[in-house]
Amino acid sequence: MSNTIQEEREKQVIKNLPELFTTKYQSVLYIGANQKRQHFVDLFEKSAYNKIVILEAFKNNFEFLKIKFSDRVPTPFKIIHGDVRNVDKIFKDTFDVVFFWHGIEHLNQTEIEPTLKKLEKISKVIVLGLPNGKYEQGPEYGNPFEEHLSTIYFSFLENLGYKTDVLGEPDKEGSNITAWKFLNN
Repeated sequence: MSNTIQEEREKQVIKNLPELFTTKYQSVLYIGANQKRQHFVDLFEKSAYNKIVILEAFKNNFEFLKIKFSDRVPTPFKIIHGDVRNVDKIFKDTFDVVFFWHGIEHLNQTEIEPTLKKLEKISKVIVLGLPNGKYEQGPEYGNPFEEHLSTIYFSFLENLGYKTDVLGEPDKEGSNITAWKFLNN
C-alpha cells in the first residue's frame, strides 16, 4: 500500500472522527493491525489512550506485533491472539473504541452482522475501514485470514446504522469506506 493511500485514509478518519484523537476516549480495541499496517497505533498512543489492545488472528502477525510493541511501556499495550468472530468469548471488559481496520471484508457475508453485534456490545464507538466494494485478494504471505471473502458497499453499512465516508471509486484498488457508529454503552 502506498503512503499516499495510507495518508488519505488517515485523513479520512481524522476528518470524520476528530474526537477519537483527543482525550475523550481512553481505551481502544484495534483489530486489523498486521506486519504491514499498524500506523493507527501511533495515533492512539499520541492521543493519550491508556489502554491499547490489539487482537490478531494470524499467529505470525501476533508474534510480530508482540515484538514490535514490546517497548511501549508508558501505554498499557496488550496483544492478543484470537479471532474477532469469538470476541464475546475473548473479552469480558469493554472499550471506548473498537477500531476494526480492513478486516470486515475478510469475514464471510453471513458472519459480518453477528460479529458487528458482538463488537457493539463492548464499545462506545465502532470504526470500520474496508475496501469500497469488490477487491479481489487471496491469502497473502501465508496468512489465510488475508483473503477477501465479502464484497461490501457503503449502503450495507448504512442499513446497519453506520455513518460512512467513501474514498475513491467502487470496486477500484485503493478505494476505502470509513464507517462509524456511536453506541449508548
